[in-house]
Formats: sequence, structure tokens, C-alpha cells
Amino acid sequence: HKGDLPEERKRIEAHGGRVDVDEEPVRVWAAGYGLAMSRSMGDGRFKAHGVIAEPQTHYMKIKAALNASDDGDVSLIVASDGVWDVLSASECAEIVSEHKQADDACEELVAEAQKRWTAEEADYRDDTTAIVALLPFLKSRKKAVLRK
Repeated sequence: HKGDLPEERKRIEAHGGRVDVDEEPVRVWAAGYGLAMSRSMGDGRFKAHGVIAEPQTHYMKIKAALNASDDGDVSLIVASDGVWDVLSASECAEIVSEHKQADDACEELVAEAQKRWTAEEADYRDDTTAIVALLPFLKSRKKAVLRK
């Protein structure tokens, strides 16, 4: 989450933190330190200033596309903000779609994010972690279950 989301900003400011929307990425400031997110599992000095570790969850039904031309989901990408800050969802999907193996797709996705961080920030790079699942595996699993 970013601090410029209305509910996030309201909570942070209510706890004495400050949200700077003029910076890219948007930063939450507290006690002289800046953080590029409004929710974090670490960063303890920000807890008293409205940064929380509570996740926001969404439930989505995945409908795997059985063929590349079918309508439906073809992959699932879970990544840290260091990936999403430098790559759009469509860029990530395009990179992943070029691979038949999830580990190869994941490796290229992270490498591209790291390359972009280096181009933008020179000696600084945010955490670039990703998990990629190619969803056609659901097709073969379903067949295996039906055969039993």
C-alpha cells in the first residue's frame, strides 16, 4: 500500500505521520525517517505513526485459460513493491507470457526489475522478489483427478 491512498493517509496523519505525495514513490515520514509504503511487517519505528502490518486481502476466482487463445487467467504473479514500482502489471504479464517454465519467467521478471532500478537509481535497488505460477497446470491436474 502507498501512503497516498485516502484511508492509508488518514490513518497515518491521525497518528502523527506525514505523507509526502511530491516524492516518487510517495513516502511516509515519521521521526525523521522515510518509508515508501504505508503497510509493513518490519520498520518498527513507523508503527507508532500509523504504519500497520495488517494485510488487505481479496478473494478472486481464478479461471485458467486452457489454451493461449482462450479467455481466462494464464499466470499468477506475486511480487514485492520493488517489482511493481518499476514494472506495470501489463509489462509483468508480457514478460511472463514469453516463458513455458515458471522459474524462467520469474528469473527474467526479477532481472528486468533489477535492471530498471539500476537505470533509475544507480547504486540503490529496492527488494525485488517474485513468485510466478503458470496456470495451465490446473488443466492437467483436473484431468488427473477426473481419471481416478
